[in-house]
Amino acid sequence: MSRTDWAFFIGIYAGTISTLGTLWVLWSGVFLDRARIIVDVREAAAMPAPKGKRLLVGRSEPIAKRHIEAGHRYTQILWITVKNRGRRPAQIVQVARAASPHHETYADFHDQVPFDLPPGHGYSLVNGAEGGYQWETIPLKRFYVLDGAGQIHPLRERYHQRFEKLWRRSGERPTQPLE
Repeated sequence: MSRTDWAFFIGIYAGTISTLGTLWVLWSGVFLDRARIIVDVREAAAMPAPKGKRLLVGRSEPIAKRHIEAGHRYTQILWITVKNRGRRPAQIVQVARAASPHHETYADFHDQVPFDLPPGHGYSLVNGAEGGYQWETIPLKRFYVLDGAGQIHPLRERYHQRFEKLWRRSGERPTQPLE
């Protein structure tokens, strides 16, 4: 093999490696280095704790059941935990619940947003801390958060809302041809 043949093969090899490297950087920048936000919703009991603090306990946990059955003082709350499992920080600007075709926001959450959510951390929001919330009055499904970039999290809810929007649009088409 001559030198030109070697140069040709080395050029092809270098071009292939650089293309693969570029594709990996794009893939990781778009899909891996994003904020992956989880929204966990549950009903809980806020119980008085020492030093003026309060203890938030899930409604179905044994400690909550014992305190409630014993007649201790507690407040019924809706407890939302927002966690960032991704590699990028996010700023959460809204917490809402999708109730097709409308979206519900709650006044107690307006006072608690916006907040910054660094990677690997979580933040808790409480609805009904001062009273006024009754268990089983709000469905616990389809809660979502909106970040500072206007993205809906979690991803399944984003795609669910996109599908609903397309479904509603397809139903609005006229059945008679326009003349």
